[in-house]
Amino acid sequence: MTAQLVLNRWEDLYVPGHPNDSRLLHSDPSDRISICPPHLGHGYFQEILLRDDLTLVILDYTLHQDVSIDVSSEGDRLEFEFQIVGADAGYSFFIPYFGLRQFGIKPARRRWFKVEVFFNRPALTTYFRSLVERLSPQIQDLVSRILKSMYPSYERRSPLTNSPRIV
Repeated sequence: MTAQLVLNRWEDLYVPGHPNDSRLLHSDPSDRISICPPHLGHGYFQEILLRDDLTLVILDYTLHQDVSIDVSSEGDRLEFEFQIVGADAGYSFFIPYFGLRQFGIKPARRRWFKVEVFFNRPALTTYFRSLVERLSPQIQDLVSRILKSMYPSYERRSPLTNSPRIV
């Protein structure tokens, strides 16, 4: 049987927890701790605000049943995901969020243990600009066209003059 959930955010899968939870590797009273509801599985979600624009998330949970999730995406955010266990252990993923709806299926009896780092604005803008400047001019132009199609008011600074130019 598959549980089907429609959520505003991925984090809404969880219910409030407590920083004193013995499953946590480390916690601080300022951390936001949530736990997997017992009817879906067991485990936790720990959100650590490093700065207003930079967040570290630790997830460690296992579901009792398959769960399909239909969720709204938060836009203008960038995620780096590091898998700790399972077939993807040792791999990392780069996930840009553009505010589009997402659909995901989380299989039962698979342990999800990972660390995520989220960049929001303004850290996102600084990081992304630095990343794009390291790309070839052809790839920079492709990135600019994609951003322009998604954000009509997108403005890119020329790497040579650092002056604004509309792409």
